[in-house]
Amino acid sequence: MTVAGADVAVAGAPFAAHRVLGIETSCDETAAAVLLDGRHIASSVVSSQIDLHARFGGVVPELAGRAHVDLLTPVVAEALAEADLTGADIDAVAVTWAPASWAPCWWG
Repeated sequence: MTVAGADVAVAGAPFAAHRVLGIETSCDETAAAVLLDGRHIASSVVSSQIDLHARFGGVVPELAGRAHVDLLTPVVAEALAEADLTGADIDAVAVTWAPASWAPCWWG
């Protein structure tokens, strides 16, 4: 299926993209991975916030959101570098939809 000139996945239909950048920012980890041909994980980078939240005994959403803003660009850059790709090489991007703290949604 094509929407706005881009191939998109439809349940039960093949997905045309062969290089997918996945981004996860739903709680206290900022992560990015590159999937090739729907089967091969070319890279997976996770930046944990455990140390940031440890003194509070749990996740502080405001701190988590601010950390995502600071960490997302370097995490994505590292995932692309590990996969030996650039942003221009990526066919599709998959992102966390919900739940999420305010900052990742607001920022991008």
